[in-house]
Amino acid sequence: MGIDGETGLLCLLGHPVAHSLSPSMHNEAIRHMGLNLRYLAFDVTPDALGDAIRGIVALGITGANVTIPHKTAVARLMDSLATEAEMIGAVNTIVNDNGRLTGHNTDGYGLIASLREIGYDPRGEKVVMAGAGGAARACAVALALSGAREIVILNRTASRARDLVRHVEWAIDHAGMARSGPGTPGRRPGAYSLPLSQETIRKATAGASLFINATSIGLSDPDDCVMQDPDDIRDDMVICDLVYSPGRPSGLTRLIEIAGARGAKTVSGLSVLLYQGVRAFELWTGLDAPVEVMREALVRAAGRSHGQSQS
Repeated sequence: MGIDGETGLLCLLGHPVAHSLSPSMHNEAIRHMGLNLRYLAFDVTPDALGDAIRGIVALGITGANVTIPHKTAVARLMDSLATEAEMIGAVNTIVNDNGRLTGHNTDGYGLIASLREIGYDPRGEKVVMAGAGGAARACAVALALSGAREIVILNRTASRARDLVRHVEWAIDHAGMARSGPGTPGRRPGAYSLPLSQETIRKATAGASLFINATSIGLSDPDDCVMQDPDDIRDDMVICDLVYSPGRPSGLTRLIEIAGARGAKTVSGLSVLLYQGVRAFELWTGLDAPVEVMREALVRAAGRSHGQSQS
């Protein structure tokens, strides 16, 4: 479908955005569905974010994705926040409803949907996550609200890990899970932090069914790996890496390759990005997203790119 006077616009706001795989994924979904829309990426500096958000309203832009470094700042510019965005404290998807902007966060949805696709349910499970940044926050909150019994946050900066633990505890309280969490009847889901090291990874993952890398390890150096000892990866674990590395021949990070070779189930950053995008597409259009079309477009785009994290 060509561009005409009624073509709607979706966009990505971030800084930088040239690396993003989202335009390829969403434009292929739009083409497949025969929608009169286009998806563009706009490089928006932090000092121009307010102008960009006002532009969404002024230009009648249908919706937007938001990526680094704007996810937290943009939440304060919304007319309202969806429940998950309020709990996470960040927005990665904006829906424009006749000039009223609602902020959503599909990061946690992307993780949970990816885990469910391989048959993993976090309910009642112990989860270990390396990292305490924005992606880690969204994932930790989603895991807590999905009923994880125990969440261990590993981070090199101890204060950031403790802050994330406090935020998870606040989200649990806010969701009314303080007296009886869904993970274990009568028990509140718990979260605590430890310094990030190979020793703490080894100790923390004992008894854990899921390990998530939410750090940038493996991003700039595709041969780097947050779990340096392959023996720490058991074949009864699920290993998730929020980083994807299309610069490697397989398109997967070293962590995911090693985990697969050890017999563990794996979830790649591309899978999480896919389901973030699926949920955003459905919020914008009200239609079921063409998941396999989006997956194929994402894989093709990744093959033309270099190692990146989600956006």
